Amino acid sequence: MTELKDRFVVANDPISGPLEKIADRAELQLDKKRETMIRNRFGGYDALKREWTVTIQPVQGKRNTVPDPITRKGDIFDDAVYEASRNGKVKHQGDITVVIEETFEIPYKLEPSLARDRSRSGLMQALGDEVDRLQERYGGRMPETPHEIFYEVLLYSGPWQAGKEDPVGKVVARGTSTISIEAAETQAVETATSRGKTHQASVFKARHTYKLYDFIEIETPEPLSEEETRGAELAAPVGAAGVAAAGVSESRKYGGSGPGASITPDSATYTDLF
Repeated sequence: MTELKDRFVVANDPISGPLEKIADRAELQLDKKRETMIRNRFGGYDALKREWTVTIQPVQGKRNTVPDPITRKGDIFDDAVYEASRNGKVKHQGDITVVIEETFEIPYKLEPSLARDRSRSGLMQALGDEVDRLQERYGGRMPETPHEIFYEVLLYSGPWQAGKEDPVGKVVARGTSTISIEAAETQAVETATSRGKTHQASVFKARHTYKLYDFIEIETPEPLSEEETRGAELAAPVGAAGVAAAGVSESRKYGGSGPGASITPDSATYTDLF
């Protein structure tokens, strides 16, 4: 069975600054976006793809003309800058603009929320209760709007009777809609009228299908012992240059990657949902 996945792209807002500092500033901004959009909702998923977009302003031409900005992309910051400068042949002036994009693939399953009642208002109340139950369980992993909706209204020739799950008699008309319960009821009534049928009772049904995304727990590393802490301090690079080499520069150099493609489920054909 094919695993269902959605792609999410996280990017910092375009940010400009000196070449020596702009990459670190962009990384910090992206960290905040990633925390809100991915970590808080889906946990510890790694990026499938990471891409830098760099825009530079070439120096003024010999005839005092202002060249157009040059924008290039690359898997790492240095490559994007090198491409924008056309392999180092174009000198730039002023600040450069940077955007980092990370692409994530998050698996999900489809969960139907079913409800039925003898009235429209009762149906919507029952459906709301079902949605609240799912929301309480899945939280941010469940989108606010359903992936698919389906409504059905059945008109019966007989009335409701105590202790019966359905009205007595036969179904004289049926209406469906993927828009609203009102549209399904209107279709059912029009069908009954066109057939010259009367009805004494109605059954209202609904199915809202939600995407429920997976969640990977983010592991919190155990604190180091005193001996391990001393060993780490001795092994750490010395000076500001060493800190930069071991820290943000590595995050600029390497991005998450892996196989896979976005898969969107085909729309279901509803024949008999209940």
